[in-house]
Amino acid sequence: MMLTLNPASRIQYFGYVTLFAMVIFFCKCNVAGKRMKEYKPIPYRSIDTMEIFDPVTYMEEIKIVLTEFDYYEDAEEMPYLIGCESSKEKERYNCTADQLGEKIRSEIQLSAEIKEKYKGRKLDISLIVDEDGGTIFHENNFASEAELLNAVRVVFQKSSFKWSVGKIKEKKVSTLVKFPLAMN
Repeated sequence: MMLTLNPASRIQYFGYVTLFAMVIFFCKCNVAGKRMKEYKPIPYRSIDTMEIFDPVTYMEEIKIVLTEFDYYEDAEEMPYLIGCESSKEKERYNCTADQLGEKIRSEIQLSAEIKEKYKGRKLDISLIVDEDGGTIFHENNFASEAELLNAVRVVFQKSSFKWSVGKIKEKKVSTLVKFPLAMN
């Protein structure tokens, strides 16, 4: 038995098929017609050593700490310093970069030789802002400038920067943020 459709039913059937195809297409696209961004986590692994002094045995122990978690290079809502609230993401980023730069340049302790070596240079600082608003230095920070990295790390350990947390679909996620630092 063969199913035949009259012309009106064919038009209606074609309309349903077209509507179904459009729904499928628009589910994969956002309103502007661009494909929705997919966020993929990146694994972070770090091995650090900590020296721990035991007051009972008067011995110093070296403890190996393995840190593992996933972070994102991009998020729907990127982290920023508290106090840099703005409706525009670019303004939040610029405010955060300015505040970080001022704080680091005012508190950094460098020898005259290192200051002269990096004077006028622009360095990129990479941080991971975790789900609690804390910061972890990303290991790719200025690989050849170890002494400068350590000085910046000390400033971050002393300072209590308050960060908003990165979010994807209203879920808090660890996010990589990069900021330029101009050395004067």
